[in-house]
Amino acid sequence: AIRNPDARRTQSVKELKRRMGIIVTGTPLVNKLLDLWSITDFTNNKYLGSRSDFELHYQYSVDSAMELEEKISPILLRREIVSVAKDLPDKIVIPQWITFSKDEELRYKEILESTLADKPSFARLIYLRMFCCFPSLTVENYDKPLGEFSKMIRLLEIIQEVVDNSEKIIVFTDFVGIVDMLFKEIPLKFGIYTNKIYGRTLNHERQKIIDDFSSVDGSACLLLNYKAAGVGLNIQAATHIVL
Repeated sequence: AIRNPDARRTQSVKELKRRMGIIVTGTPLVNKLLDLWSITDFTNNKYLGSRSDFELHYQYSVDSAMELEEKISPILLRREIVSVAKDLPDKIVIPQWITFSKDEELRYKEILESTLADKPSFARLIYLRMFCCFPSLTVENYDKPLGEFSKMIRLLEIIQEVVDNSEKIIVFTDFVGIVDMLFKEIPLKFGIYTNKIYGRTLNHERQKIIDDFSSVDGSACLLLNYKAAGVGLNIQAATHIVL
């Protein structure tokens, strides 16, 4: 979580007094080579030189990455999933296209046209994403039942399949409103254990929620927020994940 050297979190962590530093990460490099400089700066200060020298010397290219690999290898212990988790079944990824209903399409176009007429922004894009997931969160007086929105129809079908097979499912979403809504609706519709981990979940509660979910005999559902639950959790009981 300290790949961005300009983030306040990163700067605060690097001020910690320490005799040594260890980084544990599944993704040492995400956006650019500077990610690697930032985390190395914590464990081995100045090992890759100053930030300005690093950015001057290493361009965002394959050649720079190969040159960096030689320097990083001596201080990096790398393990791939295939070598340490040989008992895991193959992951099956199923992208699905969901088609709007006519009414949803018209309302989406209204929001889109309003966005384009105004000044498009990241916030407006998030607003459009929210509409795609659950229109009631964005459109006033659009309070239709959960099972009448296109994306939710498919989600409920998937959960039904999971329940029919006595399996467990995790549903990830960015939006707290969707977490709250599903937390109320899923137990009513399917009668299964349902819990949530999101921004308001206290740290000491997280593991108990996972343990309870894992120990359920039969179907169960966990609703997770990407930011609050996307890192640091080990949930082996689920057989299905919906993003």
